Amino acid sequence: MQGGTSPDAGAQYAEQVSSLKGADPGGLERQLKAMKSILAIMLVQNLDRLPNVAGQISKIIPMLDRVLKEVSQASNVNSAVRNPIQMGMAQPPEGQPSAMPGGAF
Repeated sequence: MQGGTSPDAGAQYAEQVSSLKGADPGGLERQLKAMKSILAIMLVQNLDRLPNVAGQISKIIPMLDRVLKEVSQASNVNSAVRNPIQMGMAQPPEGQPSAMPGGAF
């Protein structure tokens, strides 16, 4: 690699910038899954004692599923877009002539 950088250095940098800006779909997805688990526990715990509360909690879970689906799609798009084309890879290695006729680049 040129300059001693790894192929995912750009992706790692983009992930750090995204997390600092609060636009980390992976982190958001983890938090939403944790919330869904907590709600599922609350639903079961309150099913007998507070059935109306459990019923309202049960309505929240499908909404979280829809949000999780959107976040998952955003995460997939983000990971596809996050890997920029490595322009350095398109250039011939040092010391080798370019592939262009006449040596023009």
